[in-house]
Amino acid sequence: MASQSSAAVVWVSRLVIFAILYVLTGYVAIVPFLVSKGQVGIILSTQAWSSVAALIPAGFGIDKYGAKGVLQLGVCMSLTSLALMGISSGFPTQLLARILLGAATSVIFNSAMALIMEHFMEPKRSEHLGLAVGLGSLGNLAGPPCMGALFDAAGTEGLPEPQLWAVLPPLLLFFVILKMLQEVVSKTDPLLEKGNLLAKACGGLFLFGNAKVLVLTFELICIFAANNAFVTAAAIELQRHGFSSTWIGVITMPSGLMQCLLSQWAGRVAGSAKNRERILLYTPALLGFSLLFISFMASSMAYLATVDSSVSTTSTLLVPILSTLIVSSAALGAADAPAMSMMADLAASQGLGYGQALTASEMAINAGLAMGPSLATLALAVRWNYFEICLTGAVCTLLAAFFSTCALRDVPHADST
Repeated sequence: MASQSSAAVVWVSRLVIFAILYVLTGYVAIVPFLVSKGQVGIILSTQAWSSVAALIPAGFGIDKYGAKGVLQLGVCMSLTSLALMGISSGFPTQLLARILLGAATSVIFNSAMALIMEHFMEPKRSEHLGLAVGLGSLGNLAGPPCMGALFDAAGTEGLPEPQLWAVLPPLLLFFVILKMLQEVVSKTDPLLEKGNLLAKACGGLFLFGNAKVLVLTFELICIFAANNAFVTAAAIELQRHGFSSTWIGVITMPSGLMQCLLSQWAGRVAGSAKNRERILLYTPALLGFSLLFISFMASSMAYLATVDSSVSTTSTLLVPILSTLIVSSAALGAADAPAMSMMADLAASQGLGYGQALTASEMAINAGLAMGPSLATLALAVRWNYFEICLTGAVCTLLAAFFSTCALRDVPHADST
């Protein structure tokens, strides 16, 4: 029975992350065709801030009641959101649907990760976390082209509400996941005692003013904000240059593949505390220097396009977009699972549960995801070009690399022997 439940945990965690990422990233391919350019940034940023707001209740629920019930709630929230998303393309309905989906994302991701932490110890814990994020990240790969193609096909056929057909596959998948959750055994022992519920649920790791937590938080914010800023700016610029939702989705596929591969690799090697430290020290530095190189390349190509008419405008747009999406998604995939495991180690050293460790890491991640679209739309509104957005991302990630080098060493850990 225990082995059957563990197998169910592994597959449920992978499928539910795949489903939620499929919807999150797939939506980027169709949202420029549903609302105005300014409303794109509002929807994507509000969705991410909704995720931030849901983190503390999600972590509290996980540590008090166990991950299974919280995950079931998140799946039901996603089903409601997708139904709303499908019935109307109007801005108010889409905004409401994405607010609900943003909250569901925090609930689902935290509870899926906590479900693994409840059932596995190191080194298997980091391996399964990495595989769940890595294989689940195939949703980033499949979502944009599939949702874009279904949206275009429905529009071509003249079907009403073409976004309904785009969200139908994940809607069905969430129903399957809800059925699979019945095979998972619930954890019955709460990780938080009654006497310190409120303080730990609301403060989490941040109550302790731990420098390592704050630096890791800053690193995650920079990496995820940069990636989501590039995604938002790319979608808006590609739509402005006449690309269809299908092509916008296809262009994001290499970045989704990189995130998937790097997440699995990072999860496998992050079972060792020293490897976790190395990944989190080197990732922002490599991303920052890569973005500096891409910035130089983008500015050079833009200059050549002004002096040489044979240089394709499309290539000057696509090359920097593809490059930034690939390197930022690779960094995102590399940092995700090690950061969760490091937060779990830091939480254990402070007597906190897995839910609060995930709250800390996901609060940083979702803060970055919320800032990215707002910063990208603001930059485009003041007529920044893609080179300037890329250069800003490079500066921020290099600053994160400096602080990480100073603080993220000799983190207390609880690796099993």
